[in-house]
Amino acid sequence: NVLSNPTESKYRTIKLSNKKVQEELVEVNGALDFLKACGFVLKQAEPGADAGCAHLPDACSLGHVETGWQELCSVMVAH
Repeated sequence: NVLSNPTESKYRTIKLSNKKVQEELVEVNGALDFLKACGFVLKQAEPGADAGCAHLPDACSLGHVETGWQELCSVMVAH
C-alpha cells in the first residue's frame, strides 16, 4: 500500500500486533529482516503494549521498497 499511497503516513507503518500481520509476516523466517532491508525501522512497543511496529521513515526512498517487492514477487512466481 505504501507504493500506491507514498504520502499517507498510515501506509508507512505496519502494526506488528495485528493478527494477520503476526500470522503472515512476523512468524515468517526472515520477514522482518526483509522489511529492514527495504528501509523499514523496527520500533519497540511501549512498556505494557502488545508489540511494536515497522515504520518506513518519510526520508526513506521508496526505490528500496519497490525493488524488494519486485524481487519477492519474482521468487514467489518461481515457486
